[in-house]
Amino acid sequence: MPPAVLAALLGLHLNTVTRWRSRAVTDWTAYLAARAADRSTTVPHTSAPRSGRTAGSSSDNVR
Repeated sequence: MPPAVLAALLGLHLNTVTRWRSRAVTDWTAYLAARAADRSTTVPHTSAPRSGRTAGSSSDNVR
């Protein structure tokens, strides 16, 4: 959200919101690198029934 819009919404001075924005800026490069490394070392999940029941159980046919 642009600082001018945020300042108007919150009733704050534009300089205050601009300082907040500069302090809140995050460098996502390290996070993305860690995430990519984590994804390359994890084993893919196998699909399993979510309810814990197997397909075709007797409760599947109840109306």
